[in-house]
Amino acid sequence: MSLYLYAIINTLGYRPLHLTAHLHKMWEGAQTLYGTTPSQTEVEVEQMIMDRLSEERMPRGGNTIELRAEQSGGHWTLSLHNPTPTIYEGYSYLSLRPSAVIINHELPFSRWRTSCSALTTEFGADFAERQEAGVAIRADRNGNFVSCGDNPLFCVRNGVVYTLPVSSGGRDSVERDLMFRLCALAGVPIIESFTPIDNLGGEWDEIIIFEPCGVRSIGSCSGYTLDYSTALRLEQFVHKLL
Repeated sequence: MSLYLYAIINTLGYRPLHLTAHLHKMWEGAQTLYGTTPSQTEVEVEQMIMDRLSEERMPRGGNTIELRAEQSGGHWTLSLHNPTPTIYEGYSYLSLRPSAVIINHELPFSRWRTSCSALTTEFGADFAERQEAGVAIRADRNGNFVSCGDNPLFCVRNGVVYTLPVSSGGRDSVERDLMFRLCALAGVPIIESFTPIDNLGGEWDEIIIFEPCGVRSIGSCSGYTLDYSTALRLEQFVHKLL
């Protein structure tokens, strides 16, 4: 399998949300890994997405769609995959609180969503299912929480949100940026810091992930029951992220 960069883009009325930011991060990854970027403009990509959702006769409410950028022979190809309807319009608080297990896995090019991280996400989902858990949370070699699949992860202690810095292996994504915006709207402090898994069951009160269409609180992790009071506070403001 060749390496590709990708983003899962939330849409509303077929219109891709925060497309400028998604493309900026994908193009940044392309420049870093290959020294070149795709030639398509934002207007062209937006039209691609809207046309595909229309052709698939997707509902005009909320959908997500995967945008891939693959380089071969010096040429970039953009493709769209997995258009999926959601029950949400814009960004929401996702009420299902899954149980989680921890996997320790290091990724190459860990800053961006790539085909490597997509395979790791599939492996994590299979592992979680075998452990009768809902999701798998990835930890790095230093024992820090990193992500849930390819979604950014946030730990909460005493009402303060913590997330691993990108410079220390945290995932750089539009969803991560939206979480910073959401915390600002809700008046919740958020700090870039190490997020040791050893604090589970002791200092960490909550684990929150930001998925392509909103915020989800983890119900339990490795047998430890988690709170969700900060997540409920964020729920009041998440609709303002459009």
